[in-house]
Amino acid sequence: MEHDPLRALSGPAEPPPELKRAVQRALRARGLLRRQQPWARLAYGGAAVLLFITGVVVGDRRGATPIDRRPRFAILLYGDSAFGRRGTESARVAEYNAWADSLARRGALVLGEKLATTGWSFEGQERVSRVDLGRSSGEHPLLGLFIVRATNEAEAVTIARSCPHLRHGGRLTIVSIVPT
Repeated sequence: MEHDPLRALSGPAEPPPELKRAVQRALRARGLLRRQQPWARLAYGGAAVLLFITGVVVGDRRGATPIDRRPRFAILLYGDSAFGRRGTESARVAEYNAWADSLARRGALVLGEKLATTGWSFEGQERVSRVDLGRSSGEHPLLGLFIVRATNEAEAVTIARSCPHLRHGGRLTIVSIVPT
């Protein structure tokens, strides 16, 4: 008889049924194994399913963050040709980031973005033209925006007044976002 090395890897063979029954009888006689009733299997299975569903439901609720229902406000940042002449842009960006981080820690910041100086102007469904929002001839182009949450308009105005954009010669507009 040839030796098959793969057969050894497949695990031990099932013991003969008479040996299995003899071991079960011996374990029952010593009180180490009890015969399981059919209703018990159903009860244990049902309990396991119920525990699993409970864990999923409780786990979902525990990890969920509450919805912030405070009103949102857009702070629109404008600048003219004189904007940002003091200091470097990297220093301004660091200052704006520090301000935004402080708002985020208080749970007030929703979004903060710098906008490109060019875009597209549309009228109806047709693309009308490419627009240059650059700093030309005293215009005040829209440079960026922040979306913040505040308890009321007065708090939103207080937040806007603390924006570093004003210290650099910029102009702001704050407007309430209408929930839809």
